[in-house]
This record gives sequence, structure tokens and C-alpha cells, in this order.
Amino acid sequence: MSRVARGVSAPARRRIFARARDTAAGRTKGVTPHHPRSVKHSSNPGARCRAVFGHHIKENRFMPLGPVNRTYSPTNGSPLLDPVFRTNAHFGLTSAAAASQTMEELYFARGNKPAPIALTVGGQACHDLIGPGPFEQGGRGAKLLQVLSKQFYDAFVKAKVPPDVAFVQAFDAACQLGRKRYVEVDHLLGDPFISQQRYRQALDVSIEDNAVCVHKTTTYRASDASDIDIDIDIDIDSDSDSDSDSVTKAEVDGVAEKADGDRTTLVIDCAMRLTGTCNRLEVGVDHVTMRAASTVSAESTESGDLHASLKEHVSGVPERFGFLSRLFAALSSLFSGEPNIVFVECHASDFALADPQAAARPAAICAKSLGLDGANDNDYWVVSASKASFAGVQWGWNNKGVSYGVDGARVVRKDGTGVDPATQRGAFEAFGDSVAARRADELYDGKTLCIGGLELLLGGTPLPPNTYPFGTEHVAAKLEQHRDRGDAALKAALRTTLAAALFPEGGAQRLKIAINGERYALGSGAVEKEPILDEVIKKIEDKIPELPLRRQVFEAIISGRAGMDIVGRGNGVPQFKENTNETCRIDIWTSQAVGEHAPLPGEARVEFVVNQGRALSADASVTLGPKTFTAQQLAGVRMTTRASYSLTAEGPKLTAVQCDGHLKPAPRPASSVRALWAWRR
Repeated sequence: MSRVARGVSAPARRRIFARARDTAAGRTKGVTPHHPRSVKHSSNPGARCRAVFGHHIKENRFMPLGPVNRTYSPTNGSPLLDPVFRTNAHFGLTSAAAASQTMEELYFARGNKPAPIALTVGGQACHDLIGPGPFEQGGRGAKLLQVLSKQFYDAFVKAKVPPDVAFVQAFDAACQLGRKRYVEVDHLLGDPFISQQRYRQALDVSIEDNAVCVHKTTTYRASDASDIDIDIDIDIDSDSDSDSDSVTKAEVDGVAEKADGDRTTLVIDCAMRLTGTCNRLEVGVDHVTMRAASTVSAESTESGDLHASLKEHVSGVPERFGFLSRLFAALSSLFSGEPNIVFVECHASDFALADPQAAARPAAICAKSLGLDGANDNDYWVVSASKASFAGVQWGWNNKGVSYGVDGARVVRKDGTGVDPATQRGAFEAFGDSVAARRADELYDGKTLCIGGLELLLGGTPLPPNTYPFGTEHVAAKLEQHRDRGDAALKAALRTTLAAALFPEGGAQRLKIAINGERYALGSGAVEKEPILDEVIKKIEDKIPELPLRRQVFEAIISGRAGMDIVGRGNGVPQFKENTNETCRIDIWTSQAVGEHAPLPGEARVEFVVNQGRALSADASVTLGPKTFTAQQLAGVRMTTRASYSLTAEGPKLTAVQCDGHLKPAPRPASSVRALWAWRR
């Protein structure tokens, strides 16, 4: 007797495809495959289950497709795959501010809403990577960009990329994760299916040697579940001897409950890579994979687009197996400039055997958070496309990476895209830190470190002139900031700087200041502080009546020392901290001066002379790149640095930086390995 199972809701009936499909494919005991829409028990006529679904998984479920050569063109290629595989990174076109804002939007929760993309880096969750904060508005994205840049920089430097080039490469690579067109390139595959909507996204970043590996997983669910048509007709033979072979309503309900836990209809995996070499940063997509649930009809107009486009590539092309066939494909690609793609179509349960590399998904991508914890490989078919290579060599993809070079002290992108000042300065300091690190190793080895030290050059050895613009840019940027705030703000900043220098705390030496060679005897009492500051500022104003020139002099006094230190650090010069024995002198020269020091009319000059004394104070330290020496680790110190700024109608300009000094390490306390290790630390 036949009856239709009743009491099962429409959503439940739509989700029992798992049991129905297994039966249809012939994987249920006693079931023989027949027609994709009609499956009948051959050994037990007491029960019959019929499932209606569009795409039928063939019995030959392991069906790898050979590499196919093709030319990328609008008429000969896949409109879905080509934009993905040929995705280009626009290095230098994404600013740090824009990348930080995009990272804030993509990877961090806002209010009660989860982050649009669950990001993990080296197995660490995004919030663990940046720390607890506190952060200002948009600060989490900026901190994430900084952390990613540092990790990528360390990897590139370890791979023997020059430090300054590696710094810019790392910044460019990190900015790609703050660029939606790169992060969401997989949407080009999933979004055309208008019957599906994005559900969850996860992105994992890992580092392998000099490559930044990015794996993106996106899941989709049916936007209108009623589009899926699944009917169950159950025939029960009243004369059946075996209750175990009967399909009861309880079994139907059980299958429906299981199916209700997995409503994911489409899973897209995209593996990308950013590779840094000594002079180039490459971008590429290694493979893309689509896992479609059996409920997604491959015969429908929308969902069949990808499947049909893949078939176009292999239509009429024989499968290529064996060494000679692979060699023929490689040579064809080499001489024709056409790229190779390997297509694999198989059942999800066989995918790991067909293409283990494409089937792998990083462990950090949580299946539960993507709604895949209840997914069964038996419920999905897979179409995968991977870049093919011969002997590890790929041709013809032309993803348009970027080459780097060094022009003087600056890193340049050879495509003409400029490097922003902040990144350029970071690259300059990274190079200087690497030089300083080598000098620190000399100190650890017991050698005396000499900086400049050419006695015939009065004032010390000049640092390379092509590094001076970094100091100029610092002062010019500060001047622009104060110009926006007005003259009152600039004058207040000058007063604060002079107060700290003329009346230092903690036993530090006082600043000595002179105008046109005339030094001023300044009192030291607290009562005299404000009148002294007024007097110094007034004397500068009297000597420089031109307001634009006076602003430059004020700013040079405020920021000139920092600009000098920036140039010193970029050249690997030791950086001194908390040395109360340090003395500083500022000389201001105007056109009213007499002799060779007098600048041209309408111009001025500000000079700094910083001397660290013959010995460091007890709490002082010396930094050389990433390494720091205490005063107790140094037996002798002598260091003098001079800098000169020329102030004209064109703006401030650092014209000279000279250094002269030496650092002598203290005797090692013992010759034992343990004592040496303690001393080096």
C-alpha cells in the first residue's frame, strides 16, 4: 500500500536531500542506482524513496581534468575565472589611512554585529594580535596594519631582501589586506549566483619563507529556500518481514533534523600569495575551489554558469597524463605565452585524493563559525581550478607585480607610483637600524666602535648628503602643522621647548643659545624663568623682523634636533637616551651677523651642536638598532653631532650633519659561556 508521508514541514522536506541523495547515488545498502529522479529498492520492494534534485553525481566520481592551454581574451576564456586568476595588486595606491579604515570595517566587530570577516594571522585571532588597547576611533585597524607590516618585514628580511626595500614591500603587502578588491576577489565567483547569499567569511594569513599566504573561505546559503524542490514518496509493503528495511516517519524526521543543521549550499575557497624578493613583490592566486551542495542545480541558468564555463575549457581537449604530455603542455605555454590551468571535478569526498593541495584548508579557519560543522562531504560536488606549472615554473599569468629599486637613500617603485613620506622614512630608519645592528655586534665582540673620527675634518665626518632631506621633511611637516594652527600655537610650542631646554629637570645640562655669536647669561632661579623666556623670544623677534622667516627659525629651534636625530638613525649613528651629561648649543645666525657666518639678506641659519660628554650618566643608555647598551657596558664614550639648517624663502633645509665619536666596550666580567651570554643580553 502506498501513502505520502504527512506531518513533515516544507523546510524539513527540503533538507532531507542527504538521505535521498545517498540513496539515489547507490550508497545505501540494497539500493541500485537507477534514474536521478527515481531510486528504487531492488532487494526490498517494501520501501521506495524518490528525491528530486538537479545535479546528479556520476558514479565515476574521481574525474581529474588535464591541464588546458588557453589565451586570455574576452572571447576565449572563462569570464568568471580569468578576473580571479589575473587579479592585480595596486601597490602604492592604497594609503595607510585607507587601509586602516578598511581593516577596521572588515576584521573587527562593531556593536552587536560580528566582524564581516574572521581574520587569523599565524593561528592568532585578530583581537589577540593587536592586544587589548585601548584604541581610539579607527585605531584597531591602524594597529593591525602596523603588526602585519612588522611580521611581513621580518619574513622578507630573513629571506635576504634589503631592509629598506623589505620595509616598503611589507607595507604594500599589508595594505592589500586592507583593500576590498583584493580581499573580496572570491566574490567574483559567488556573487553571480543570485539565488545564493553570502553567509560567513574567514581569512587566514600565514608566512612561508618569503611568501605571505592568504586563504579565504566564503560560505553561501540559499536566499529563498523554496526554490529547492524535494519530494519524498514512501511506499511501505505491509507484508514486509523486516522492520529495519521499512522507511518510517521517524526516520524521515531524523533525516530532516540532520539536514536542518547544514543549510550551506555553496563554499568558495581561494588561495592567494604575495611573494617578496630582493627587488620585486609578486601577487597571485594559486587556486580556487567551489563546493556546491547537491541541492544547487548545476542545470539551472544561474548556478550552472561556473560549471559550464569550466566545461568550455576542456571541451574537445584530451586529458593529458604522463611526462611527455606535461612537457608538451609546458612547452606550448612557454612559446605561446598562454597560461595553464588544471581543472578537477569530483565528489567532495574524493577531492583530497584528486588535488590534496587545493583541498587543504588552514586549521585556523573554524568550520563551525562558517556554518560547516554539520557539513558532509557526501553532500557536495567540487569544481576546482589551479594554476598549472611544469617543474615548478609558471608562465603567462602576468599578475603585474611591482619592482623596487633604490635611488640614493630612497626606495622607489619602478612603476612610477610614489612612496608616501611616512613609509619612506620607515624604510630609511630600517636600513639605518640594520647598519647599527652590525655595529652593535662589533661592540659585543669587544671592538671599539668609531663613528666618523677623521681628525682632519673640523667638526667631524659629514653623513651622506642624500640623507639630509629626511631631516628637512620632518621640520617642514611640523612647520606646516603649526601654520594651520596659527602663529600663537607656534609661539607657544617654542616657549615650551625653550622652557624644557633652559630649565631642565633631573640634573640635565642647560641649553646654551646664542644669536649672531652673542651668548646670553641666563639666570637659573624659578622666579626668573618666565622673564628669561620672554627675553629670549623677544631677541629672536628683534633680530628677524620678517614674519615668514621668523616662523622658520622658531620651527627649526623646536624640531631641528629631532630632524638631526632622524638623519643620524638612518645612517646607523648611536642614539643616546637619558644622558644628563649631554650638552646642547643652538646658534642662530641672521643677515646682521658679521663675518663668514652671516647668511644672505632675507635668510637665516640655525645650527645645533650636541655633545655627549666624556662619560655617560648612570641611567643613560645607547641604542644601536634593536640593541641597547647600558652605561655600565661601555668603558668610554665620546660623541659630538653637529647639524645646520638653512632658512630661506623656499623653506627650511638641512644642509649638513657631522658626527665624530667612539664607543669602547667595558671589559667582560668573565670568560665563561654563561657570563658571556649574560653580558650580551
